[in-house]
Amino acid sequence: MAEPTENGVTREELEKELVLEREHWVHGPPHELFKEMRGKCPVHWTPKVTEIPAAAGFWSVTTADDVYTVSRDWQTYSSELGGVVVIDEVFPIEMARAMFIGMDPPKHDRLKALFQAGFTPKRIAAHEEEIRQIVRDVLDRLEGRDSCDLVTEVGGMMTHGSVVAREYGIPAVVGVHEATTRLVTGQRVRVDGTAGTIVVLDDAAPTPTAQPMAAGAGT
Repeated sequence: MAEPTENGVTREELEKELVLEREHWVHGPPHELFKEMRGKCPVHWTPKVTEIPAAAGFWSVTTADDVYTVSRDWQTYSSELGGVVVIDEVFPIEMARAMFIGMDPPKHDRLKALFQAGFTPKRIAAHEEEIRQIVRDVLDRLEGRDSCDLVTEVGGMMTHGSVVAREYGIPAVVGVHEATTRLVTGQRVRVDGTAGTIVVLDDAAPTPTAQPMAAGAGT
């Protein structure tokens, strides 16, 4: 007879769970499910994703020790060969490999060395006042308002990437006003990081029409 967990779920039942099923994520990450998995099925295989039939399945590693082991052993658990996202069919592995997190040594180490040179305590301290001004400017825009979009109007403006783009003059688009209400799922857009604009391409028109949306550029 299978031994039940604290909540009455057996290891065999946990092994059959499809981790990415929508029902598990309605109220956010399924912390209770992961807790059960850590206790009874710390290395779990999800064979399919119901909403994405083409998905090939994925492994979940849920204990701190195992996560540490996997993270340190790139020869066995390659980010570049296997990818860093759950479903390659949604986020192509070619795109993942173009990101820092999707690289293995020695490519990863070379790029990391370039960034580390610019982020020593001394170099960061030299930019402290500029970074503080960015934060002040973001918060000043909210003065007198009763609400805001915390992600696009605050968090997005002060992310690591946004701050670096401003400080180092890297072309980027940040701070698109009311982006979540002006952009809808399925729209095609053209991003111009140098000019700091997003152009919405209207699919409904015979010839796509440009609708510039002003934003802040990294330069």
